[in-house]
Amino acid sequence: MRTLMGHLAQFASFSKQGELLCTQSVTYLLKNNEAQRAFSSFLSVSLDTPISESLFWRAEYVQSDGGRPDIEGCNVDGEPIVKIEGKLGAEFGVGQLESYRQELSKLNCQGNLVVLIPKNRYAEATEYVVNNYSLKGNGPWRPHNVNLAIISWENLFHCLETVADQEFREDLSQLHAMYRVLNGDDMEPLTTDEEDLTI
Repeated sequence: MRTLMGHLAQFASFSKQGELLCTQSVTYLLKNNEAQRAFSSFLSVSLDTPISESLFWRAEYVQSDGGRPDIEGCNVDGEPIVKIEGKLGAEFGVGQLESYRQELSKLNCQGNLVVLIPKNRYAEATEYVVNNYSLKGNGPWRPHNVNLAIISWENLFHCLETVADQEFREDLSQLHAMYRVLNGDDMEPLTTDEEDLTI
């Protein structure tokens, strides 16, 4: 059965804000304690470094330089330990990741930068990161004392599907449906052929 969010995601007015809506939805889902634990474990493996389960997650918080990471994981002192740049179809902004890396490098502890992309953009994102920071391999990497990794939306969903709470699973299903449409994986006509003929 088609979910409401998946249906609405097809409309232009909705899809223009697709990346923002998806990343905002992730921070909403991470209010669930079990989801937070699963996500922290997933990030720990992806970054090859321990990520605390006690971080709190926020979206679109403005940095000192005006940059606006999609998602941040902060410690009890409000320091952003993890910054996540989420992408669907948009290109990487000039200096975008470097802005976040520089902010993280100011911390008194190890900072972590994550690029969240559709799995079909993994090679593109890897090339972008490797070229920008003169790195090698598929990551995770350590450019200038900041941990950096690329993860896919699909693996994120797989991680969060381990949460047992039924209400959470329904919300996750809505996000997954919205993502699939916005990413072009699950399109359907907004009108029938008969309706098109009457317009």
